Amino acid sequence: MLCSSDGRARLLARYSFRAVGLGLRVAALLLCCLTAPWARADVHTLIQALDAERIRQGIAGLSLTLVERDRVLWAGGLGVKDLRSNEPVTHETLFRIGSVTKLFTAMALLQMQEQGRLQLTDRLRQHVPDARYRNDWEASHPLTIAMLLEHTAGLHDLTREEFDHNDPRPLTLDEGMALRPDARVVRWQPGLHASYSNAGYGFAGQVIERVSGHPYEAEIQARLFDPLGMASSGFFLNDAVRARLATGYAPNGRDTLPYWHMTLRSFGGIHTSARDMVPFLRMLLNDGRHGERVILTPASLRRAEVPATTLAARAGLSFGYGLGLNAYHRNGVRMHGHSGDADGYLSFIGYSRAVGRAYFISINRFQWSALRAVRGVLEDWITQGHGVAPPPAVALDEGTLRTYAGRYRPATRRFEGAAESDDHAGTLTVVLEQGRLYTETAAGIRRALIPVDTQRFRREHEPEATSAFVRDDDGRLYFQEDDAYQRLEQ
Repeated sequence: MLCSSDGRARLLARYSFRAVGLGLRVAALLLCCLTAPWARADVHTLIQALDAERIRQGIAGLSLTLVERDRVLWAGGLGVKDLRSNEPVTHETLFRIGSVTKLFTAMALLQMQEQGRLQLTDRLRQHVPDARYRNDWEASHPLTIAMLLEHTAGLHDLTREEFDHNDPRPLTLDEGMALRPDARVVRWQPGLHASYSNAGYGFAGQVIERVSGHPYEAEIQARLFDPLGMASSGFFLNDAVRARLATGYAPNGRDTLPYWHMTLRSFGGIHTSARDMVPFLRMLLNDGRHGERVILTPASLRRAEVPATTLAARAGLSFGYGLGLNAYHRNGVRMHGHSGDADGYLSFIGYSRAVGRAYFISINRFQWSALRAVRGVLEDWITQGHGVAPPPAVALDEGTLRTYAGRYRPATRRFEGAAESDDHAGTLTVVLEQGRLYTETAAGIRRALIPVDTQRFRREHEPEATSAFVRDDDGRLYFQEDDAYQRLEQ
């Protein structure tokens, strides 16, 4: 799944996105900042490995929370929050978590559904009658709250003007949505494909405000931050936040990036700490409970973990982007999580209830390869020995397989201005050879498709179906796997 592009082009274009080592002369800071008995010997080994990887990747500072259902394994920091002061990252250091915020937005709406104040199947205009968008399918396929949360509304992402907007006075949500209302055009029939759009979460935030009668940020505070004891988490920069906020660094790991408030904080505005993420992660593992308090019912949490509004979901594929959560596999273990970026920061939250572990990690370097490297160390440790064996392949007759063969092109485009002539790099060819299907990308990468049933398929070593061949109401054939591909006429 593609992550939100919250970085500013005019600032980031000057920096190389290659992993560049900083040669930091900073000793490893292994700060188990809560209580030492919570940490086991193998956790200390993990932390040492993570710190070594942090140094290799040129990351100044890292915030980490690692929990099980009934205990905290680690909540603290590695490295420094600022290269000039060498002040260490601690469990109280604040990091901006970008699109991890989407999970909080989705949870607030799920809570409202539990209270009977709305339904995820409600139309957007039912709660925001003045919502500014154009949907040529509105009569038969209106935008719903669930579509906004699952990125299936058919909307492009925010424009560069909106990503680059900087106002010392944080805009209200309505003001942010009014910056480029002409860009809110539904480009394909809603409820077919997932295509990541921060604009959809702007509308979702407006629903929260209209139904509650309160600002979005106040509702998140009352519904999630306060009940969970997340006392340091928030959305706005002030002197107290500035004093605890890690400095955000550019891709080269040295140059600082300024703090800009998000235009639409409901898609990516939260800052938080390792300490604050402890109760949030444990709530995810404990079926939505925090102590004796129910933050979210088990049914709502399960709904957040699975898609429901795509063609593939309606065909029985439970793998994909749900409500602020994306499914993925690590070493044969199904995980759920979300990534996030803000200028100078990259974050990820991941968990598996089957394993019984959850984590939050944030770094103050805008370099995706660096985050992937430290995540790899962490997730290998979490999932070791917990993988599920892939199911056996289902035998399909060659006639069925042949109907899926052909050349597919992207059916969606994330950003405004992308032209059909640019689609070649995204084309996918499905080839039938010796009774097996393979996908081939334009770059020549070939991978097998292993049938789970007549429509759903998995990849090698995957423990469940992760893709599907599906048809729309007009009989057009699509292959859905993370992104959407439409079959071209031959």
